[in-house]
Amino acid sequence: MSLSKRAEPIARQTPLTKIWEVIANVWHPETNPSGFVSLGVAENSLMHDTLCDKLPAASDISTIAFTYGNGLSGSLRLRTALASFLNDKHSPATPILPAHIMLTNGCSAAIEQLSWILADPGDVWLLGQPYYGTFIPDLGLRPDAEVMPCGVLMGQANAQNTWKEQRGGEEEKKTRTMLIRMHTPMPHSRIELQKQQPRQ
Repeated sequence: MSLSKRAEPIARQTPLTKIWEVIANVWHPETNPSGFVSLGVAENSLMHDTLCDKLPAASDISTIAFTYGNGLSGSLRLRTALASFLNDKHSPATPILPAHIMLTNGCSAAIEQLSWILADPGDVWLLGQPYYGTFIPDLGLRPDAEVMPCGVLMGQANAQNTWKEQRGGEEEKKTRTMLIRMHTPMPHSRIELQKQQPRQ
């Protein structure tokens, strides 16, 4: 899948993007002695010990938390833990590395970012039903993409054919497909709930 036209220039390396490589590999005398010493950000590392002294004794917070961290992708410590968990839990064909994970401040932010970098304005997202209500604005509002809910029956794998049938002879647009799995936890299964309902 290609990037959107607006994301392509952002993905290119420039002298300005090098700072994120530096931030992701900052020097530390014990944990990263071969890292970079960054002069490109205004951080006061002289205050780190003072900040640490203010934290509860039981806290396990590294001084990296007082900085720009490990770059735009989120904490390396958390991404490493997530990669390990996902590899152990799901045994993927290709092992997941911390570099494959990007953290956001919630699902809506992640979905919107995916739409922004993958879809150009006017592109269509095919969204399987049922879906959580905020998928429509997350996929379409700021990224300026159209969202087409698609009723795909069990066993019917081709959402794009379903979309074409539903749209009739309308102009063909570039489409993307969002696969989702609704899994809102319930205290009982649907079968158990149906058993408890009085018969009429």
